[in-house]
Amino acid sequence: MSDESRDVLFFQEDDFISLRAYKLFLNEVLHRDFITHSTPETSKVLSAYAQKLSEEADADLSRFQSLVDDVESVRAGVLACVDQARDLRQVFIEAKPGVTRYRRVAVDTLGCAPFDFHQPHLAICSFYNVSGVVSYFIEQCRTNLKTVERYRLNVSSMERGIHPMFYRIVAARKQKIEAYGYSPQKPPSGSGTSPFDFRRPYRGNPEPQTLELYRLTGIYASSASALFNFGNFLNRIQLLLTVMIDRLSSITASSTYSTLLLVLNLVASLLTPLQLRIDRLQEWSDFMRHKGKYAVEEQ
Repeated sequence: MSDESRDVLFFQEDDFISLRAYKLFLNEVLHRDFITHSTPETSKVLSAYAQKLSEEADADLSRFQSLVDDVESVRAGVLACVDQARDLRQVFIEAKPGVTRYRRVAVDTLGCAPFDFHQPHLAICSFYNVSGVVSYFIEQCRTNLKTVERYRLNVSSMERGIHPMFYRIVAARKQKIEAYGYSPQKPPSGSGTSPFDFRRPYRGNPEPQTLELYRLTGIYASSASALFNFGNFLNRIQLLLTVMIDRLSSITASSTYSTLLLVLNLVASLLTPLQLRIDRLQEWSDFMRHKGKYAVEEQ
């Protein structure tokens, strides 16, 4: 397995399914009371926790929708960097005959004429020479990198939030809960001190609760893993863009034509990995909208 494809495969179809299952689960939490039970005194104590979970689920569902909707702008920005890098490399490689004699000459001394620039690069070159064209491209990539960073922060926020949410749900449903005390600032601790005492034995049939506990912990484990993989996947896109910007930033007004070609060849090695990853992100977005090739209903 090549290094370029390793984290593309790390964010796999199983992660797609887990994330959609988590979204369906959040809808359950939003519209169904996951903590309170039939006993009036228990419900009275636990209702504040149920309300808090409902609010968290609502916020995460909004985040989910934003992540799906924002894929289009993230993808467009990254692909713009990929396409422009390819175009600029082609322009410099296909310079007019005779330019190769000046490989050791500062690229800005060659002017714009040897290169078949299109707008806006032609206008930029006429004012700021070739190094100005590269600087303009770098700024565009930096802008798109910030978009990816903001997107990743939303995923990281969901990843952090999943742990306290499931802690409250699983802890509160671990046994048939009896009210013991109440502290709205603290989640169920399982310690028997506050707010619930889990040491009291459950006197009913344990099988339904056991099955439900297995279901909840299964959703928790798969969802947390998928969010972790998603965050790593986005980190890789950030890293590739950052490396591209760093390499291009080595081009200055005094850089030679041969140095420019070398840097662009190094940048070219990053373009296919970026394309693969951004296509995978689009696959995930389509899947979440039930449009992708993996879009089947899961149990």
